[in-house]
Amino acid sequence: MLCAITTDIRIPPGQLNKILHHVVERTFNCLTVDGDSSTNDTVFIMANGASDVAVTDSRTAAVFEHGLEILCEELAKSIARDGEGATKFVEVLVRGARDFESARKVAKSIANSSLVKTALYGEEFNWGRILCAAGYSGVPFPPERIALSLNGVPVYREGSPVSSSRKRAEKAMKAHDLLIEVDLAAGRRQARVWTCDMSHEYVDINGSYIS
Repeated sequence: MLCAITTDIRIPPGQLNKILHHVVERTFNCLTVDGDSSTNDTVFIMANGASDVAVTDSRTAAVFEHGLEILCEELAKSIARDGEGATKFVEVLVRGARDFESARKVAKSIANSSLVKTALYGEEFNWGRILCAAGYSGVPFPPERIALSLNGVPVYREGSPVSSSRKRAEKAMKAHDLLIEVDLAAGRRQARVWTCDMSHEYVDINGSYIS
């Protein structure tokens, strides 16, 4: 992944680098297609200062950072949508964590699980794989309080599956865009991670590369 961003805003280089670092943590570093990353994956930004618009204080810096985050989030999502052999776009939202890093760690554990990704491809309603991936993430949380929903449909809560919503959840699995929401009930922070499913075509593409 090579991402080049340009802007004509006037901003000190050090401040621009700091803002980009913050934005990348919440966007590109919340993206995973198959759990692998390249040593060449790069995001850089260039500002030529040709504009009359300048970052002069914390307010203008916050406005610029917000706009840059919107841009980077859309670019990150587009990579997940265009994943090799992808048939579904998946957002994993983890709430109720002690901090952002813990929430992202759980979300990435779910998003990187081959069993979860293949279940999503097969539209197989398997909440156990999702909870299992959350459990082996290494982040502590009270398992009896965890809640799980799929595209807004409650799937699991208070230690038991929500059997009354099974048919709605199975129908939700057929959507192209999927939202997996997990509430850890262990704090007040959250994180989003974007990924895709894993299909037969993914294996075909990656099994036929010629170096």
